[in-house]
Amino acid sequence: MSNIHESGFDRLISGLNPIDAATGSGFKARSFEMRHHLIPMSALFVSALFISSILLSQTAPQAATAQGKAASAEAVDPHDLSGVWEAPVRVTTGNEISPMTPWGKEQFEQHKPFNGPRMIPLEESNDPMIKCDPLGFPRNLFYEIRHMKFVQTPSETVQLFQYQAVWREIWTDGRKLPTNIGQPGGPDPRWYGYSVGRWDGNAFVINTTGVDDRSWLDVYGNPHSVEMRVEERYTRLDHDHLKLTVMIDDPKAYTKPFLAQPGLVFRLATKGGVAGMVAWSTGELPEQMCVPSEAANYEGLVAAPAAGKTNK
Repeated sequence: MSNIHESGFDRLISGLNPIDAATGSGFKARSFEMRHHLIPMSALFVSALFISSILLSQTAPQAATAQGKAASAEAVDPHDLSGVWEAPVRVTTGNEISPMTPWGKEQFEQHKPFNGPRMIPLEESNDPMIKCDPLGFPRNLFYEIRHMKFVQTPSETVQLFQYQAVWREIWTDGRKLPTNIGQPGGPDPRWYGYSVGRWDGNAFVINTTGVDDRSWLDVYGNPHSVEMRVEERYTRLDHDHLKLTVMIDDPKAYTKPFLAQPGLVFRLATKGGVAGMVAWSTGELPEQMCVPSEAANYEGLVAAPAAGKTNK
């Protein structure tokens, strides 16, 4: 059985490197170990050519201000998910990923991650994100989630993500999920799948399926199939905090369902933002794009030399 601590779910949100435990507030400044171990200080300018996600200073929010703490006690409608939500640096969990099926193991062995126990040099990895392919779902919940926001309407809820400026349409009009995805006459798989939502008490429950299986679950190469079903539960704990749990059921890839995220708590972003990156007063998300030309430049100018290889 693959332990989540080794396979990625306890460190997915921390990016490409293990992160020290968060401060008491659950947030602290972040920077990739790639900067500290592979790239000398004089090469930091060159690293600016890489994927925006890896380049942006992984600065996370500092401890909540007294004003923010006071706001937590404010009355709030638990069905109101509005606002800009920022993720903690790291969530430690002892959960385990279910054993893989033969199909799942085959996919896993074909994936060549540049992080974790099976890590190889970046330029030899086939992680889709290196070429700026979409992260896909639910990987975008575990890596580079940074900040997100919800836009709620009577018929749908739209979830917006900072990284790659992507969104998900979560239909709340009573429609059912498609069941013939990828089959003749059926809809095509999508990077972020097909989603429907409903309220279960004070929890907003989202069910998703039909995710393109070219995406990975995490930076460690854990696979999924198009048949995977994911259930998210968002619960507003108070004015300032939103809790997320994620359950994955993928009989084609894993022998049984597993709790991928037992309780990720987001914090409502405050005015001032992170290192001036975002204008919280207007509810804007910063632009953080993966740019293919920058990724290619980084691979040639930094990743290959760091691996001891040069282009001829």
